[in-house]
Amino acid sequence: MDVRGEILELKNTINTMVDQLSSFASEVTRVAREVGTEGKLGGQAEVKGVAGTWKDLTDNVNLMASNLTNQVRGIAKVVTAVANGNLKRKLVLEAKGEIEELAETINNMIDTLATFADQVTTVAREVGIEGKLGGQASVPGAAGTWRDLTDNVNRMAAALTTQVRAIAEVATAVTKGDLSRSIAVDAAGEVAALKDNLNEMIRNLRDTTEKNTAQDWLKTNLAKFTRLLQGQRDLLAVSKLILSELAPLVSMQHGVFYLNEGRRAAKPI
Repeated sequence: MDVRGEILELKNTINTMVDQLSSFASEVTRVAREVGTEGKLGGQAEVKGVAGTWKDLTDNVNLMASNLTNQVRGIAKVVTAVANGNLKRKLVLEAKGEIEELAETINNMIDTLATFADQVTTVAREVGIEGKLGGQASVPGAAGTWRDLTDNVNRMAAALTTQVRAIAEVATAVTKGDLSRSIAVDAAGEVAALKDNLNEMIRNLRDTTEKNTAQDWLKTNLAKFTRLLQGQRDLLAVSKLILSELAPLVSMQHGVFYLNEGRRAAKPI
C-alpha cells in the first residue's frame, strides 16, 4: 500500500517485526529439529537484529542446545571409552535434574565395572599364574548380571581351591608312606578323571606294597627258621624252638606239634 509519514514508519516497523519473528521461528525450528529429531548436535540459532525478549529467547534456545550438546558428547566420550576397555574415565559435566542423575548413574556403573574387572583379574592372576589359592572377588554394590558373574568367578575359584588342596593333601600323605588315603572331592570333567586316576594309582601302590610286604615277611622268616633249625636233631627241641619263634609272628596264644608214630595215635609234643 502507498502510505507516507507515520503510517509508513508503522508499516516498516511491522514488516521488520514480521521478518524477525519469521527468522526467529525458522531458526528455533531448525535447531529443535536438528537436536531433537535428527540427533545433530552443535547447532545454534542465528536471528539478526533481534533485541530484548526475542534476543533473550534466542540466547536461551542456544544455551539449551549448547548444554545438551556438551552433555551428550561428554556421555558419548565416556561410554565409548568404557566400550574400548578404558575404565579410568569419569563423566565430569555441569548438569542438573535428570541429566545429573544420569551422570551419577554412569559414574557408578564405571566404578562397579572397574572394581569387577580389578577383582576378577586379581583372582585369575593369583589362581592361574601365582598359584595362590583361596582368593575371592569382592565387588560391593554389584547386582544383577554383575553379581551373578562375581558369584560364578568365586564359585570357580573356591571349587578349584578345594580340589587342588584335596589332591595335594593326599599326595603329601602318599609321599610320607601313607597309602590308606584317597581323594574324596566333588569334581567333574578332566578334574574328575584326574582324581579317579590318582585314586587308582594309590590303590595299585597299596596292593603292590602289601604284596611286597607279605613276600618280604615270608622270605625273611623262612630264612630265619632255616638258620635256627640247622643242626637240630631232637624233635622236642625243634618243636619248642619253632613254637617259641612262630607264636609271636602269627599272634597265637597256644600251639602244639603232633608226632605221627605209625599205627599208634599221634601224641602231642
